[in-house]
Amino acid sequence: MHRSRGDGPKWVSQLITGGAWDSGEVSRLMEGEEMNRVLSIPLSKHNIRDRVIWNHSRSGEYYTSSWYLTARDMRKNGDLHGNYRGESSRGGSVGSWWKELWSLKMPPRVKLFLWKCLDNALPTRDNLMKRGMKGEECCVLCNSMPETIFTYFD
Repeated sequence: MHRSRGDGPKWVSQLITGGAWDSGEVSRLMEGEEMNRVLSIPLSKHNIRDRVIWNHSRSGEYYTSSWYLTARDMRKNGDLHGNYRGESSRGGSVGSWWKELWSLKMPPRVKLFLWKCLDNALPTRDNLMKRGMKGEECCVLCNSMPETIFTYFD
C-alpha cells in the first residue's frame, strides 16, 4: 500500500474483515488495476499471525551464510545479473595485477599502502583538496610544488 490517504491503515491485516478483504477500505486506498490485484489475492483460511520468512534457509531465519550460498547459486545459474568480479570496488574491468598484488607474501599493511599508491588514494594534499578540504596545496617538504603521490617517489 503506497498511496495511503490521510489516516489509512498501517497494516494489511487492517484491510481484512472476517477472513475476507474489506473491499470498501481497499477501494478507499486504491483504484483500478491496483485495487483489483489486491482483491484477487487469496487469503488464508487459517488465523496465523504474519511473520517475515527467509525462503533460503530451512528455519526461515536469515543468516549471512544463507545469503552467501544463495548468491553463489544465483551466480552459477546466471540469475545474479551484472559483471561483478570482486576485484575492485569501482566495478568495471581491472587487470589481473590486482590479484597478484593481494597474493604477494608481505604484511597486509604494505599491500594496502601499495594499493592506495596505485589507486592514488593516499591523503596527499592534492587529493584532500580535490575532496573539498581547505588548506595549502604546496608540499610541506619543498613548499614550492603541489604535494601529490609522486612527490614522495621522485
